Amino acid sequence: MRNGRQRPGRVSGVWPGGFHAFNAIAPGSALARAALSVRLAWLRRVIG
Repeated sequence: MRNGRQRPGRVSGVWPGGFHAFNAIAPGSALARAALSVRLAWLRRVIG
């Protein structure tokens, strides 16, 4: 996402195999850990 626009074909916030609140219900799962890692990397890029 740049300048408030998503790249074509990309859905923001959707993880294949992840149901609503999967990161809160199963925080130790591989999917939740991967999602957190990606989220933190994005936040570091945005904040600088």
